[in-house]
Amino acid sequence: MTALVARVGTGTLEPAKLEKNDFSPKFAEILSARNTELATVTEAYNRDLQSVLAALHDKLSSPFDEVDAPLIFPSVAPLLVHAYEQANATIRENNQISDDFSQQKKSAISRLKKHFAAQFYTDAKLSEAALTKALLERHKSRFHSIGLRLKDDIAELYARIDRSQKGRERLNERIATLLGSGTIEITVVKVDEADRFQLTRRSVPARNLSDGERTAIAFAFFLTKLEEHKDLAQVIVYIDDPISSLDSNHVFQVYSMIESAFFKKVVGQGNNEEWVTACKQIFIATHNFEFFELLKKLPCNKKKTAYFMVRRLTPTTSTLEDLPASMMKYTSEYHYLFSVIHAFHANPDKADVEHLLSLPNAMRRFVELYTYMRLPWPESTVDQRATELFGREKAHRVTKLLHHFSHLESIERLATNTNLIADIEAVVEEVMTLIREDKPHFDALQKSLPA
Repeated sequence: MTALVARVGTGTLEPAKLEKNDFSPKFAEILSARNTELATVTEAYNRDLQSVLAALHDKLSSPFDEVDAPLIFPSVAPLLVHAYEQANATIRENNQISDDFSQQKKSAISRLKKHFAAQFYTDAKLSEAALTKALLERHKSRFHSIGLRLKDDIAELYARIDRSQKGRERLNERIATLLGSGTIEITVVKVDEADRFQLTRRSVPARNLSDGERTAIAFAFFLTKLEEHKDLAQVIVYIDDPISSLDSNHVFQVYSMIESAFFKKVVGQGNNEEWVTACKQIFIATHNFEFFELLKKLPCNKKKTAYFMVRRLTPTTSTLEDLPASMMKYTSEYHYLFSVIHAFHANPDKADVEHLLSLPNAMRRFVELYTYMRLPWPESTVDQRATELFGREKAHRVTKLLHHFSHLESIERLATNTNLIADIEAVVEEVMTLIREDKPHFDALQKSLPA
């Protein structure tokens, strides 16, 4: 028993420690984990050994007493063996690196030589390559410019000999005048060996053209097509509302194109210059008052100029008659509408069908313009503005009647609604009364009436 105690007492272990200086730097992190593991399992082993040694001393001092064996964690020995095996594996791996050092050194020197050789080649050749690249870039830019110039020259030469190209150029000039440069263009493409026009928008086939774009393209094509006539002086031209669907910004462009295309100066009697039409006769129709005012300023012979108006007789029939002197005199739609309302107001025969047919739309348009002039509210309706100016009850009576009669379906409907006819007279009186309250405005409108 004494020998066993002595042997157990000498079994205490000192934890091994792997020194960083003895290992390659690549093992710095793993050494810390190995040392921690070795210290932990060694401490556990020594603690169990001390428990056994204490039990042996108890038994040695009381050989006839029963002494309980200490509780020993059964797996500490395998853990200790495993920890030392892991540490030895790390040591062997580190030793292998040391054994292979000479080969690794040769490999590193080889890689370094290759690196310096590549760097030398790059430094020596880079400037030469940069100069070559710059030269090639200049050549590329120069040849590109030459190509574009030759392309334009070729297109110009084709345009001189190709009738379709000529038409394309004129069309594009006129479309650009109306819609702006580059918005819509005409290109000529080959279809079954024949030249065809194609509409493009920024070099891509144009789709979903607006009504305004369609009108502009049609008008430009019409003017260009007229140039094909050998003798325009023998052509009678009819232009139907060329600014339909175009906004007011295009009114002056259309007017300018008509003036330059169909009017020219010639030397007349006494060597005096005078304006004449380039065609035999020209008719221009429009429903736009602003455009109509511009047309009255065309440089044409006033003695050979006539103005007509299409008057609706019924919803399905119309007639052509001389333009009233009042429309020739007025320079705005607002003045003309007032003259229509004033004529009805002053006419003792309120059932005059001719006046009644033109009155509802004139009244509705006049009320729209007058109320908006008085109350220029953004995005407001005529009903809202009329309510503010007339009051709710009168405004409802005025606008309801105007909405009703501005959409007549038949002359019989107008003639049979005697009560509503009477209301038209009352509505006119309401509007005239409101305008009279604005005396300077009413006096100015009165002065605009034809004598």
